[in-house]
Amino acid sequence: MSHVQPAFRESTLKKKPINPIWRGIGLIVMVLLTVGAFWLAGYVLEKQLLAPYLPFAVPQNFTITITPWLPTIPGKLAVQLGTALLIDVLGYAVLVLVWSIIHPVRLGPTDAPQPRGRGRSSMVR
Repeated sequence: MSHVQPAFRESTLKKKPINPIWRGIGLIVMVLLTVGAFWLAGYVLEKQLLAPYLPFAVPQNFTITITPWLPTIPGKLAVQLGTALLIDVLGYAVLVLVWSIIHPVRLGPTDAPQPRGRGRSSMVR
């Protein structure tokens, strides 16, 4: 007779479901972060036009034409959207960093601990 391994069973410990209100709060945070980044980008670009303080030149009066049958995009809007995207990514990274500091990973009963790094004692082989 062949011995067949039993199929992997789900853990008997059930995770507590997350309250659906947190999805709404996450949406609000995402929208506020994006709108705030767009506003901050516009503010920074306006201040840059009045008194240059960035170590590089920011283009101001230009248009972007992708194809003749599409409308042209004002350059200031394109620069502001790009800057807002950069601010948004940096803001999200800060949020994730703060969240991970406040709520560290907790190992479950079936989780193995992280392996210890041995490191190299010398760079000479």
